[in-house]
Amino acid sequence: MASIPDDEAELLAQLTTEDAPAWDSPDDIGRISIEAFAAQSGLGRTQASQGHVRLFGEAVEGHSARLDEAGGLMIAIQRMVSAFGASLRNQKSQRGPLSRQILQLTRLRLSAAPAAGSLVLTLIPETDVVDELPDEPALPTLDAMPLVDGSLIGLVELLSAFVSSDSDDVEDRLNTLGPRVATSIRNFTREVSDDQLNVELVWNIPGRPAAQARIEASDAERITEFVSSRRLDTEPVELYGELRTISDRRKWDIELTDGGLVQVDPVHLAADVYERVSVGQTVVVDALMTVRTRPGGAETQEYVAVDVWTRGRSLH
Repeated sequence: MASIPDDEAELLAQLTTEDAPAWDSPDDIGRISIEAFAAQSGLGRTQASQGHVRLFGEAVEGHSARLDEAGGLMIAIQRMVSAFGASLRNQKSQRGPLSRQILQLTRLRLSAAPAAGSLVLTLIPETDVVDELPDEPALPTLDAMPLVDGSLIGLVELLSAFVSSDSDDVEDRLNTLGPRVATSIRNFTREVSDDQLNVELVWNIPGRPAAQARIEASDAERITEFVSSRRLDTEPVELYGELRTISDRRKWDIELTDGGLVQVDPVHLAADVYERVSVGQTVVVDALMTVRTRPGGAETQEYVAVDVWTRGRSLH
């Protein structure tokens, strides 16, 4: 076994060799050394991942924050993590609920502890991530990690990119991840901006440097506007059903063939479309769907018509 050098420069040189684990901070070194000791037992990875959310800024007084604001923020973070996990499993559409398996594998639990001038909430996975580990010890990609780890690492990296990277690169990444992830990020940053909170989100995986993103209220406002203005949170859908109402001032009511009544905004349709459709007619509407979250957490779908079809012919 190699001895620990007395000279500080020599010790740092050893820590920066290619064979040494990656680290970014003294906290990483301490955590990685404990994990390495556990790994020497031959049991492989036995340490669970964990992270924290730190709330600070004008809205935090001492070690306390308003319950409704902090609670809404925690819901938004959980939804971001689940949406990212769903995207990693190729479930990118906003239509319909997430599968029970995705929700189970990405669900987080929290405990609270104070820190100077802020409130720290510790995050831990609800499921045992060790059960998801592959036989090979290396975890080189997000897809190969336990789902909660891959979701949080990818999410933290994306939030960091929003703050520091080129906007076109972030837009490309969000388009790849899908509208559910974009919607969850929009809801999270709106909570941060409206509550005037600053948020630090950190996730630690054994053997890796901690992933960290810091979002201030001013950043959150800009991110919300970015996602909304570029329509990254919208999804093209096709609605098939019977027109129940037609108006040039109000939303149209459409009774869907597969059940349910939806309202569609015709604001972008040409004026002559109104002359070619009638109440009771069966139509196909190409629309853009946006999911909105109401106070209390309930989600609703909003539709804006792009084109209207009947008997295989566009009326737009």
